[in-house]
Amino acid sequence: NSYTNKLLSDKKLSLDKVKEEIQELIESVEKDTNKVYEAADVMYHLLVYLEANGINIEDVMEELNKRKK
Repeated sequence: NSYTNKLLSDKKLSLDKVKEEIQELIESVEKDTNKVYEAADVMYHLLVYLEANGINIEDVMEELNKRKK
């Protein structure tokens, strides 16, 4: 019953957390405080959201590699 499992089993909660954490990152950048901490939160929640929705990070990375010029 970990926090991660809770997010994985509740897609709405996971989506809400991604939105919340992105907003917190934007605010931290604007205020120049806790940027790395907030960026880590965004990354964690985004990865969990992707996993909860069957999106493999490897596929995302492959897509990004295709976009290299």
